[in-house]
Amino acid sequence: MEAVGEIKKIKGDNISEEQINKIVEAIKRAKPLDHEEWNKKHSKGKNNYQLFQGKNSSGKMYIRIKGTKEDAEKVADEYKNQNYTISDIRQDKKEKDVWFFYYSK
Repeated sequence: MEAVGEIKKIKGDNISEEQINKIVEAIKRAKPLDHEEWNKKHSKGKNNYQLFQGKNSSGKMYIRIKGTKEDAEKVADEYKNQNYTISDIRQDKKEKDVWFFYYSK
């Protein structure tokens, strides 16, 4: 709701009132990414990769993907589309078919 208030304050010709209202409504209806649901949807059936969510010892959230780098890139793109900030995709040092990235809001 704080973001809604900030958007409503924007004045100028770069965003129409209609566009602002559409953005506001989209923000109001937005829900946090449900990692478990996303994992179920994307880790079974049509995909040949596995997805794991975790937190490292310093509290940073990460996603591990067991599959190809292309699989990891698809997952990372989905997180970006959900407005998460992600780190570079890195390969696990021990498991060559495992890729990971850190994410935050």
